[in-house]
Amino acid sequence: MSGYYLPPTYLYMNGFMLAFGFWGIVNTESSQPILMFLVLLVFSVIQDCIFIGIYQPRGYDTVETRPVKASIRNEFRFSLGMSIVNLLIKPVTGFLLFRIMKSRDGDFGDLNIPGINRIPTFGGSAGTYENIDSPAPYSGKVETATGYDVSDKPVLQP
Repeated sequence: MSGYYLPPTYLYMNGFMLAFGFWGIVNTESSQPILMFLVLLVFSVIQDCIFIGIYQPRGYDTVETRPVKASIRNEFRFSLGMSIVNLLIKPVTGFLLFRIMKSRDGDFGDLNIPGINRIPTFGGSAGTYENIDSPAPYSGKVETATGYDVSDKPVLQP
């Protein structure tokens, strides 16, 4: 990472994302690690946009406009390109994480994105397929048994 471009916070955030991603791969029973990884991914996208917006002009002024060695200039250009590629890949990663989270635990099936309710992977109508592991749909009608009353019992004569 170029010392002229991004602060150490960028490295720490991506390190934490790597740790949560590893935790999500190892712990396959629960969807909570994937959910935490997804939340951290959203925060890292916001942080990357802020860092690129703030630190790219500073790095450009330091490296491109002043006479510096070609290796430093190339390092700045490479780190800028890789951070932009990393930022462009994160939405695809978020979509795949959402799919993994939904496949591990069906509780997130009602999570809808406004305006995108026709795609089966985002809630909405998934068709007539009914998973064999899920219970039958609840119709809302509950049958109640009538209670047993002692007065209904015939009296025994000795």
